[in-house]
Amino acid sequence: MLLQLPKSLKIKIKESKVNRVNILLDSDAKNESIKLCEYLQSENIDVRIIEMEEGSDPSALGHEKIKKMLQDSKTVDFAKLLEMKFGI
Repeated sequence: MLLQLPKSLKIKIKESKVNRVNILLDSDAKNESIKLCEYLQSENIDVRIIEMEEGSDPSALGHEKIKKMLQDSKTVDFAKLLEMKFGI
């Protein structure tokens, strides 16, 4: 699976001057979430990736659990991006 933002959504994000995006994907989509994070950061958008446990599915967590995960999320900085990309 290749996760890509549709061009129309990229335009809408720029036009709306979005300043933060939270990415919540299951562990199967880790590589795609890294690519999405890099793109959004290149647009000067604060990106937060909420990492899921192996085998977890975001749709099965429920509203309150996801809300808490979003509140506790932290900005992906350069060091975190390297850690995610290369496991360092």
